[in-house]
Amino acid sequence: GQKFSPCRQRLALVGNLVLQISASIVGNLFAPWFGPVSLVGPFFLGAQLLANMIVYGFFLGLEAFSKDMKIGTYVTVVSAALLPVVGPTAQDDQDVLELLSRYYSLAWSGVLVVGMIVALVFLPCVNKLKNISLRYVVLLVARSTAFTVNLTVSKLMVANLTLVYLIVSIVLKVVSGAVMTYAIV
Repeated sequence: GQKFSPCRQRLALVGNLVLQISASIVGNLFAPWFGPVSLVGPFFLGAQLLANMIVYGFFLGLEAFSKDMKIGTYVTVVSAALLPVVGPTAQDDQDVLELLSRYYSLAWSGVLVVGMIVALVFLPCVNKLKNISLRYVVLLVARSTAFTVNLTVSKLMVANLTLVYLIVSIVLKVVSGAVMTYAIV
């Protein structure tokens, strides 16, 4: 790859953070208000893959993507685009708050939040881990649990929340967004 000056590296980092925060606000906060989370996640990740390929490959010239990588990205993006036709539909008649208040939903949400927090503890030292597989596990757990918590909390925020639910939702939204961003940077 190309060598960048420290100033250009900082600018790239700031640019990345601005884009990540913008994507989190648009894709992870507002999008679940208007559609099912089961569609928002794949759309968001497909768009992110395509944007990375365009920005890093075409505009910056930092990456050379192989034919297999390009085809894999295109298949993923097309698959996400076809989900509304062949996948889940919006279920407007469901009470999100009631569904998330069931014991199994609370248990699963607890597992996700605990996984996110445990991964957050390991994120600062992930580059010091000698085992590359362990690095991948920490980053995967951090990104996947934070992403799931983030989208779920966004969907919950459109319900009639009590003050306690609203406070917990805002805290989880901020923490999960921070974990996702930290795991990328």
